[in-house]
Amino acid sequence: MSGTDRVIRAGVAALLALAGGVAAGPPAHARPGSAEAAAVRVPGPRRGAAEVPPASVEEKITAAKSVGLEPGLIVGLGDRDATFKLWQAVGRESEAAAAAVLALNDDVDADAGQTVACSLYIRAGLAEALARDINQELRDKAAAAEAVRRRTRAAELVHLPDAAAQVGLGDREFIIALWNHVKTTLPQYTETIAAAERAFATPSAARERFLELGFAEAYAADQRRLIDKANADDAAAAKEAKRRLLRQLAAAAVGVAAPVTDPAWMDIRDDDFLRRLDGLLYGNAHYTLTAVAVFEAIRAGVEASRAFIDGGVHEVVAKDVARRRAEIIDGYRAAVTDVRRQAERDGLKNIAVAARRTLATAGLEPLIVFLQRYRALGEDPPDVFAFRTPHKDPSAKGVELYAFGHLGRTTATARKVWSSTSWVFARFDAASGDFDADGKRDVAVLYEVSDTHHRIFVFPDVEGPRTAPVLWWEHQGKGASYTFVDNLVAGDVNGDGATDLAVTADDDKYKPQLVAFLSDRKGAFAQRQRAAGAGYAPYYLALGDVTGDRNADLIGYVSTREGTKIWVTPGGAAGWGTPVLRFTSKTGEANSMLGNRLVPYDIDRDGRPELTALRELDSHRVALLVFDNLAPGGPAVREQQHWVASGVLESSVGAAIRTEVNGDGQPDITILGVGDKQKLAIRVLRGSRSGGINTVRRVISPAGTDWETYFMKAAE
Repeated sequence: MSGTDRVIRAGVAALLALAGGVAAGPPAHARPGSAEAAAVRVPGPRRGAAEVPPASVEEKITAAKSVGLEPGLIVGLGDRDATFKLWQAVGRESEAAAAAVLALNDDVDADAGQTVACSLYIRAGLAEALARDINQELRDKAAAAEAVRRRTRAAELVHLPDAAAQVGLGDREFIIALWNHVKTTLPQYTETIAAAERAFATPSAARERFLELGFAEAYAADQRRLIDKANADDAAAAKEAKRRLLRQLAAAAVGVAAPVTDPAWMDIRDDDFLRRLDGLLYGNAHYTLTAVAVFEAIRAGVEASRAFIDGGVHEVVAKDVARRRAEIIDGYRAAVTDVRRQAERDGLKNIAVAARRTLATAGLEPLIVFLQRYRALGEDPPDVFAFRTPHKDPSAKGVELYAFGHLGRTTATARKVWSSTSWVFARFDAASGDFDADGKRDVAVLYEVSDTHHRIFVFPDVEGPRTAPVLWWEHQGKGASYTFVDNLVAGDVNGDGATDLAVTADDDKYKPQLVAFLSDRKGAFAQRQRAAGAGYAPYYLALGDVTGDRNADLIGYVSTREGTKIWVTPGGAAGWGTPVLRFTSKTGEANSMLGNRLVPYDIDRDGRPELTALRELDSHRVALLVFDNLAPGGPAVREQQHWVASGVLESSVGAAIRTEVNGDGQPDITILGVGDKQKLAIRVLRGSRSGGINTVRRVISPAGTDWETYFMKAAE
């Protein structure tokens, strides 16, 4: 086994806390526990080893052959060791090498002993980097060069053997190598040893700072202490030794080795020392600010040169490091932005969402991690859940629940996630939300068992592989009985973070009631209701926070030949406030085949939703009506016709649902309905970052949905 292989295995052993002792890595107290491991995680698609399997033998063989490496050298190695071997096999100035350096800088999964970035490098990252080399595209070289540079500078200070062969190691393993070397050969450098122990267990950004600056600072502190100790009785000798040390550190700061025993560096004037550095820095794009500062110090004379050597050089080098880092970050942000745009265009929702989250973070590491891993993200979650009956008679027994996905792409998908032979399609309505506040989408159903017997079922984690309804609420006619209107809607009525339900009902005296079902997050709803008041007669409901108090408000809408009316009932901790008639108009229409489908939608991006209603103008044209200023006590409600489109649907709309189909963070409106020849028709009204709807897209219906009947209801 080579010296390099020994370093790798020692580092991995220490990371996994499987070995101890000086030769194997830092002592137990220096190894990261769960708290430190959590601290190094970053936003974005950082999937664990459980989600990204190790590279297969076939993948390792393919990777080895692509760089002319004998496959037998890596097929028996773990992914991290195999990546290091691949790094050794490719040209140092290549994107392939740079991508390997960055993959090796990733943390080891403490449970699986796997480095996910290395697995992905073998699986696809190497091939992508080789393609960038062929196309002369630069992405990772600058960041990898910075990593190699900071490791090289630290290695040269303590004369780490075979440093050039180890600079491809990740920062963590390289710190282990430094620690081992100093502990073994320079045990008197106690501060350097202790600093390396502390740095080992820190997040990646802190490890970078340690190699950039902290290691040299600890080394300098040890040197000064040892100089003072060795020259306790000779002040002149101590002064001379410290002068030489300062020159060594000044040269090391810009990657130049200047041994304290080399007269060519040590036995010349301070300004001549800087002239030598200036010659080496000329044309070096990494130290442009430093080169200017060196030149200015030389021009200012010997005293200014000495002051610059003693401290000024480190300040300006830090500025150069920050400048280069900002340039590298800008390049990576541009690359992530390109991925985000393509993902939004193609409807790759998980990738687009992860890219947006990554771009919202600060620093370099999240950007690198995203680009390493975004292709390993899982399948996009469903966009819409809808129930259908396979029968021509909706009052017959038999119901199926489907998850519709890929609505941001050319062709949608549909997957049956549940079915019942006893449920009756005509007896329930559905809505979706996060009723248990666990961060996963659920579907709720208000089911009429009989005129006086109702139940609410919740399908928890309906996106999961297995789902089934769970009873959360039941009313069997004890006390007041209700006839619920078939119009269930969902939203956070009381602002506690869990989704609630709302519906209208007639009590046993046929007086309209506004009913809220407030979720307790634990498997039950608390019923809260109030009388709607005289004249309250909406056909359709929606929930949206139109008042801006973080409580969803109930919007009631009716449009007939006699006119249009809109009521708003504020939500709150106890349920409903007082209904307010906010809009009346003498123009309206009888229920069209569109059914005046309502969607709360922040069309002007002011943080408060407007009410949008789809209205059929004639047999070919559909209008999107927008009602703004709905909050009670505000200015008069404005009705606007946002756009008119032809061919949105040829026959009828079964549901209009607010969705977000392509991961761009802008709300969309998805229409599920029946088109010509009684076939399932899907249209998506795509939201724009500047507000409103910028396009209407026809989505090809999923395979296997050539059903005879299209009695469908979406969980809106």
